[in-house]
Amino acid sequence: KAVVVLNYIVKKIDVPFKLVYQGANGEEKPKVSIRLLRDGKPVGDIVTLNGEYEYLFKGLDETDQNGNIYEYKVEIVGEIPGYEVTMSPSGKTIILTKKIEKGKFLPYAGAEKNVGVSTLLILMIGYGLKAFKAQKKINTVTNIRGIKR
Repeated sequence: KAVVVLNYIVKKIDVPFKLVYQGANGEEKPKVSIRLLRDGKPVGDIVTLNGEYEYLFKGLDETDQNGNIYEYKVEIVGEIPGYEVTMSPSGKTIILTKKIEKGKFLPYAGAEKNVGVSTLLILMIGYGLKAFKAQKKINTVTNIRGIKR
């Protein structure tokens, strides 16, 4: 009598993940906590990225015992203040878009840097008022000989 033992060896794979930051403009990147999903169910520990653009999940099973290929995706855990989160269709790229605060158009540059612009603006307003008064004065003159109105 012979005993035959069949062992199914599951191939291991590495699954890359990307994080894309949009609109951060040199600001410090936020901490992002992600969780790996296998066929929609959480697998392993939560990973926290601190400004990284990529992460590689290593040594994952490619298939189940029946040879069915697993589908791996990631999800964000928790909130990321100031960012809108978009997931790619593949589930392996997360796009973080910086939210623009309404009402903030230009940063305050300080008094030293704003003096020139302020002076120019005041001079333009002053000149405009002077021209307006001169035109008003011309329009009020009615007793000029030889000019018909």
